[in-house]
Amino acid sequence: MIFKKNPKEKGQTILLITFLILIAILLIGAGLSLITVRELKMAKNIEQSAKAFFAADSGIEYALYLIKTDSPINNFLCSTVPEDWQVLGNQSKYCLEIINSSIPNSPNRVTVVGKFDSGNQAVKRALQIPLVDVLAFTIHPVGFKIIDVTDPDNAFIRGSIDADASWQGGYDLDVVGNYAYILDKEDNFTIIDVSNPDNPVIKIFLELTPVGTSNETRDIKVVRDYVYILREHSISLYEIDYDADSGEPNGISHVVTNSAWSRLHGLNTGHSIDVVGRYAYVSARERGINVYDTLSNLDYIGSSAVFGDTCFDTSVGNITVRRGFAYVPADPCGLVVIDIHNPSNPEKRSNNDSELNGSYILDSDENFVYVIRPDEFIIADVSVDPPTVRDSEAIGTMIFPESRFAVLDSYAYIYEPGDPIGRGIIIYDVSGGDIIEKGSFYLIGVKDIVVKKFFP
Repeated sequence: MIFKKNPKEKGQTILLITFLILIAILLIGAGLSLITVRELKMAKNIEQSAKAFFAADSGIEYALYLIKTDSPINNFLCSTVPEDWQVLGNQSKYCLEIINSSIPNSPNRVTVVGKFDSGNQAVKRALQIPLVDVLAFTIHPVGFKIIDVTDPDNAFIRGSIDADASWQGGYDLDVVGNYAYILDKEDNFTIIDVSNPDNPVIKIFLELTPVGTSNETRDIKVVRDYVYILREHSISLYEIDYDADSGEPNGISHVVTNSAWSRLHGLNTGHSIDVVGRYAYVSARERGINVYDTLSNLDYIGSSAVFGDTCFDTSVGNITVRRGFAYVPADPCGLVVIDIHNPSNPEKRSNNDSELNGSYILDSDENFVYVIRPDEFIIADVSVDPPTVRDSEAIGTMIFPESRFAVLDSYAYIYEPGDPIGRGIIIYDVSGGDIIEKGSFYLIGVKDIVVKKFFP
């Protein structure tokens, strides 16, 4: 008996097979689509991760720049403070975070977080900072000394150059990069290579020819490739010359001198100089501060002097400039705060003469101004108006203007000449606004002191 297949069943079978094939094709297509979408997302994530990585890399370069230029690296909290992020031009950004070290004065690790701005991609990179030596550079008529103060309790001399018949030391000092710049009272200018602190070498010794009306040198300031020399009656700008082959400094060239003191109502006692941005700020008796434009031939543009104000009549001390304000110790007004947001019109904002009168020397960091009086070391809080005393410490009898002073991070370095022989350089821990004596190094005749971090 022969059975015949029903044509309908044959059609149903073909339909079922076709349907199954279509489902398979759809599944394969959907799978391929998912793979494609996933690959596109991965490609986008890779692109964003690459941007985040290179943002972090930019942060590493910036951190290295801050280290090489002795600039502070603030301890930002990248996860909680959006304004601490540095935004780049490709929708990426970076932020620096500090991991503190047990070594005094310096962190030893910087974490840089790079992030793509519109995504969630973040990359962390760490910069391990080499161990830092903290060096105090001192100058005096009998020579130049480099003192290792990395451990405040065990300071020691790393290197020195003794004065002789051909070189008589100096009185004013600045240190930038691998070079120390020294000036004596006779306008003799010296550049010392300190790249090897154990063996400093004199590179240049020049007898400068004073330009314009001049008198005794008072201060020296080196900013980038320029040297500012302040004398009692003038301020001069010199450009550092470099050897074309070695890149080492081989001299300085005079650019301009402003000696028009007579038109400044008899100002003839310039004391110290600070240079911030395009302006040079000079502290001077009777005037408080004068401001000069470094990009316009040192043109005088303004003064804090006000008719009838006797704050600066007797004496003024060092000037330091921070965040739009200049701080000047003066007699009889103590610590004077001058608003310099408008450099052409600096205005005295306030002063503290009850607690800070008799101040002569000062320095500052990001939080406080540090002031020395004849027998007292004071930390002044300038976040309030007028400044108030945060802490003070009795110190040996100071002999002005022979005393010298420098602040770096959490430590203050004070040269106490005293009577009759003094104690030398005293190191104080000033972290947190308190004063704790940590160590000392006996040295006499110091005329200037600069403290810097040195990276071996």
